[in-house]
Amino acid sequence: MLNPQDRSLLFESLRPPVGYLLDHAIGCTFSLDLHALLTTSLAFTFFDWEDESGSITSDPLALLESVRRNADRFSIFCQAGQIYVPRKQERIFAYLEQSVHEVLPPSAKGVFHPKIWLIRYTHETGPTRYRFICLSRNLTFDKSWDTVLVLDGFLTERVYAYAVNNPLGDFLQRLPGLCLSSLDQETINKVEQMQYEVRRVLFEPPEGIEELSFHPMGIPGYRNFTFGPPKRRMLVMSPFLSDDFVKNLVRQRKDCVLISRQASLETINSESLHQYGTVFTLSRDVETEESDEEVLSGLHAKLFVMDDGWKANVWTGSANATDAAFNTNVEFLVCLRGRLGDLGIGKLLGQEGHNASFADLLQEYRGQEGPVVTDAIQKELEKKLRTVRLALLAARLFAKITPVEDTREFQLELKTVPENEMILIGDVKIHCWPITLPSHRAVPIDVCQGIGMDFGKVSLDALTAFFAFELECAGNGKTCTERFVTKVPLVGKPEGRMQKLLGSLLKNKSQVLRLLLLLLADSSMPMDKLTAFHGFSGIAGSSSDSASGGIPLLESLMKALARSPEKLDRISRLVEDLDKTDESVNLLPDGFMPVWESIWQIRKEMVS
Repeated sequence: MLNPQDRSLLFESLRPPVGYLLDHAIGCTFSLDLHALLTTSLAFTFFDWEDESGSITSDPLALLESVRRNADRFSIFCQAGQIYVPRKQERIFAYLEQSVHEVLPPSAKGVFHPKIWLIRYTHETGPTRYRFICLSRNLTFDKSWDTVLVLDGFLTERVYAYAVNNPLGDFLQRLPGLCLSSLDQETINKVEQMQYEVRRVLFEPPEGIEELSFHPMGIPGYRNFTFGPPKRRMLVMSPFLSDDFVKNLVRQRKDCVLISRQASLETINSESLHQYGTVFTLSRDVETEESDEEVLSGLHAKLFVMDDGWKANVWTGSANATDAAFNTNVEFLVCLRGRLGDLGIGKLLGQEGHNASFADLLQEYRGQEGPVVTDAIQKELEKKLRTVRLALLAARLFAKITPVEDTREFQLELKTVPENEMILIGDVKIHCWPITLPSHRAVPIDVCQGIGMDFGKVSLDALTAFFAFELECAGNGKTCTERFVTKVPLVGKPEGRMQKLLGSLLKNKSQVLRLLLLLLADSSMPMDKLTAFHGFSGIAGSSSDSASGGIPLLESLMKALARSPEKLDRISRLVEDLDKTDESVNLLPDGFMPVWESIWQIRKEMVS
């Protein structure tokens, strides 16, 4: 258990089983990096194409196609106000607008903190499959030490639900009601389908696991979580701690183990720490460890292990060892039960032969001398910014788009409905800008008149539902700043916006040709060969008549018709989108349309 040599990436966990395709994926995360969500879409499409380091390709056309193909197959639920401000402006973020849904928890004092995925895969002839992933990490590029649990199962034909799956189904069923804005009907229908079906999925437990159970927290019906019998030995692993929880959890237990970060342990009273037999942190040697795949830094895993006679229970998921996690937040844990020798504390901290064990990553905690001094002024400033952030999120903001007559530009404004106009805290400076524009285009909010921001004239490419905010306040010589992104409804979206955006992202015929061949290519074709034919731009040719290694488009279309006709359906969608605007249709390769119309007619006859 927790072998430090056994490392998994989220991409690997998302990849469809052989022969299966993504139908829909529901993901939950506290914080969200839009760039991470973009690249996640590659895991469901071009996952066979890797670069020399083994990482998924970052080819921009592969990224464009994967997000076009999968954007409406994602439903990502995240804590409102916890979307990161992107490092750079990306027009392609427009494809994520229908995928991201901000959530506020039932308790005003809590946060939406679960980190799970439920994925529905379909097969042309086989049964529907589901995959449930429970993580301790957010959908970001964070490189901390985390845990991941992956469960696979088939949808059965039984009428009644598996009782063990009902908590998972109940959690999914509650998600639409927690959203900051109303969901579109298609997303509501998909969530409803998956919450109903997952109750009838027979998940296969990992090797050595005799029982498993799902534990949502913070939603109606799931508010009183307990770890079971007292007086059982426990191991607690958590990056964040609260004193009362740490102390009360093991009040009647002996020889318990606590593993956390140095900074978190320094905030806990020594009396509370003395309740534990041993207290560990990650050793300095592994606190920042470089590997071939990534740089790992800091503990972020959440794990609770309890020895229970000849058995042991392991709870893994999103919950930290804090009062907030178990009393006010929305969280998700999975409990795994098995033999003590397979799952117990001794197994986790034991040594097996000459191989590195998890215990090798640890060192005993040495506390600092004297109590940690809390910066009361900083805390007060942070509290003030949080109040303003929540007020902004509750203001029911929307973006109004107005075409500018006789131009291709639009007037972009951010407003709130009249009944929600509010007076914000006067000593907090607020600036806002669309994430498609640089931050120097930010507009200040007049706190005396509520919210109403005019960003002037912008191009179609700059239209977005994602807006960045920067909040700043100062006091007693200290300054506190925070940035976040929120998604707002768009009023007055121009017709054919996404098709026009596609035309602007595909700059020339060469790029469109590369994208066509990407859609037709075999997964066995190396990406370097696919990206090498910059000079090839015609319909005819042979695999040997181009010094750049070009591949004939006609030959690839004919091969797809004979062997993989479903690839032509993707070509059809691309052609339809490009054909909707005069500028975009001219990007198709010379001589393509007559050939395509003949092949597409055959394809339609095959399915009629």
